Amino acid sequence: MPLLSQLQQFRGLFFALLSGVVWSVNALGVVLTVETVSPTVLCFAFFLCNIFAVPFINWDLNNSYTSVHMLTIFVSSLLDVTLLLTAYSSFAFINFGNASALIYSKTLFCGVLGWLILGERFSKLDLLLLVIHFGGVILVSQPEFLFGQQNLVDPTSNLIGCTLALAGALSSSLEFITLRYLVESQAFDTALLLFTKCVVGVPVVATLSFYIMPAHRYIRTLTELGYVAFTCFSGLLAYGLTVIALRTEDTKTVAALVSVEVVLSFVFQITFIGENTDWFSVSGAILILLVLLVYCGEGIYYQNR
Repeated sequence: MPLLSQLQQFRGLFFALLSGVVWSVNALGVVLTVETVSPTVLCFAFFLCNIFAVPFINWDLNNSYTSVHMLTIFVSSLLDVTLLLTAYSSFAFINFGNASALIYSKTLFCGVLGWLILGERFSKLDLLLLVIHFGGVILVSQPEFLFGQQNLVDPTSNLIGCTLALAGALSSSLEFITLRYLVESQAFDTALLLFTKCVVGVPVVATLSFYIMPAHRYIRTLTELGYVAFTCFSGLLAYGLTVIALRTEDTKTVAALVSVEVVLSFVFQITFIGENTDWFSVSGAILILLVLLVYCGEGIYYQNR
């Protein structure tokens, strides 16, 4: 029993790491999908899949929701729509590893915003770790004003891709803040969140797909349908694991542990996609991994106090 009790204490850390693994698989699915299918079409399919959460909604919690809670749930869903649109689109402009690393600069945003908005613990060690993490992101993304154009095949595409990825990072960190607020308010139902994402995401993405950006590559083959289904399923699973982790861990810890995706993305980038990488990017990924390991140790330490 003591062993089970200890494992129960660390479940948030475990689920955060596991969600990072699943997110990396999801990102691989996105990269393979957007080669032939438009990112907005993929987003539409993903949000439509969230409707299957309806049977699992806990309707008994309805009376416990205040207007602030409902507004927060809506904002959280809107932020998730922004995250997916920007993050999925970034994979069409920059390579797999760089996009993932930039998206996971959200660790920096989560640390600062969690401290400012939620009053979460933020020590000098946290500040140092977040600076190291940001340095890793810089090495991976290699911005033109620091590294010049020699590392970029297309500077314009790199700028667009990096901007989209950073917008996704900011959206994701704000979504983490809203989810953590709902957890602390004890007004939390994962199934309701998923359904709200469907209600908000489907019309927004449909409008973008069919009116604002009508020139699309739609799903035409069974292979493309398989990629879309795989990406949607892994995305839903990863989101669920992230939500479970946020029930017991603060936002910056979950964001740091989920960033294991960055390291796995580079492995997948080389193994499955055949994209080239360089020592700057590898060094940046190693720095991000070191921060992740320290946060694991810090989380275990505070759980044992």
